[in-house]
Amino acid sequence: MKTLRKLSFRGKKVWGFVNWIRAGAHICDHLLTLPEAHAWSVIHPWLKPIVESRSGFETAKRMWSEQGDADFQRLYDAYMSAVQFALASSEGEGWHGEEKDGSGERALGINGVLTVLGGDRVLTAYIPGVGDRTTVQPMEDLEPEEEEALRERDPLPRARRPEKPDADKFAKIGERERLAKIFKKAAKSVRWRDVNWYSRDMHSLKRMTLEQWEAVFGKYASTAAEEQDE
Repeated sequence: MKTLRKLSFRGKKVWGFVNWIRAGAHICDHLLTLPEAHAWSVIHPWLKPIVESRSGFETAKRMWSEQGDADFQRLYDAYMSAVQFALASSEGEGWHGEEKDGSGERALGINGVLTVLGGDRVLTAYIPGVGDRTTVQPMEDLEPEEEEALRERDPLPRARRPEKPDADKFAKIGERERLAKIFKKAAKSVRWRDVNWYSRDMHSLKRMTLEQWEAVFGKYASTAAEEQDE
């Protein structure tokens, strides 16, 4: 049985996607599709063997099978833990705001994850600036049954064919430097003009030094660790 989680943001509870089909689609399109998958494997190092061995397709295919509940749950829980960490740091630092067209909220976390929320649910969560725009195809208008059928046939429809050996741009630097680089790339790629941001200092994030990033990241990493110990 696939179980969805509720997350916390600004004093309210939000669902991690409307249903498991939408959640699974976003796992495939972000955590398992190159080149964005490289960045997720920095946030969750246990994903690295999947990315390096190019076994994302097999993992995704298994996730959409009748026996795929465990694969889905492990990937989903990892996805949502990164999103919750992002939401906590976004709320604490004021790195969030409402879409100017009233369609929802956006929140940028210190781990580089940008979460888009609509009402009481996550609509998407991804890492701006590290994916490949040529692989993005709008599929949100599909009915759940259509989406599920599509994913059962091809779980990674946004992946390039054939899958090219993308270079891992984060491989030659240390762990903290890699995470900081992911954040700065995300900060440079966010569409600032579309959102009424709570913080007036959002444009300065792309110039954040490693020391400044470490100070913010450490504050929320220690809080997350304390909550896990409780």
